[in-house]
Amino acid sequence: MKHTSLFDTHKSVGAHIVEFAGWEMPLYYSGIVDEHLAVRKNAGVFDVSHMGEIIVSGEDALKLIQMVQTNDMNISVKKCKYTHILNDEGKIIDDMIVTRLEENKFFCVPNAGMVDRIFDIFNDAKKGKNVKIENKTMDYVCLAVQGPKSMEVLQKLTKYDMKNIKAFWSDHVDFGKTCLVTGTGYTGERGCEIFTDNDFGKILWKKILDAGVEYGLKACGLGCRDTLRL
Repeated sequence: MKHTSLFDTHKSVGAHIVEFAGWEMPLYYSGIVDEHLAVRKNAGVFDVSHMGEIIVSGEDALKLIQMVQTNDMNISVKKCKYTHILNDEGKIIDDMIVTRLEENKFFCVPNAGMVDRIFDIFNDAKKGKNVKIENKTMDYVCLAVQGPKSMEVLQKLTKYDMKNIKAFWSDHVDFGKTCLVTGTGYTGERGCEIFTDNDFGKILWKKILDAGVEYGLKACGLGCRDTLRL
């Protein structure tokens, strides 16, 4: 069973842990309804580090990305886009969000249970192409900060103007260490997802919880992530 680097932190505060796609993850802390309402009214922070992170780079990165998924990924640098991976019969294998980090570098976030399969699909498609494909899933913490007050909470932690993180846009933000921030999430609320290394992820989790006290932010589990989906 896999664990995110925050697993011990979750256990220490009494999170209800369940198995999900080969990971042990918090289902809830204070309760699914309580956390759901916090995100709708104020803000919540989720550990979603079980999601995959696959980096595609090189001269033919765009060519490969265009080949393996359904949406047009000839997008601006810093732009994010939602897309699907299909099988040969046109059936959905997985959905994911792709961010164009640089002209020839893409950051792909597939679902937790599909990372290995998506990684294999990418590698099968790389033949004859000048491209590098890296599965960095175990190297990242991903924290989703969601809710109408989410950006106010994060603004307390950085000099960067968080208003610049629009929906499906990204940038690198210094929260004490430079992190990739994407204007994405699964709740239908204003918010973002923050990608950083495992060590700083533990520090940033605490920073966000501390900064969010006055805004009514709560730690949230996967239970309300499902009920919040739009």
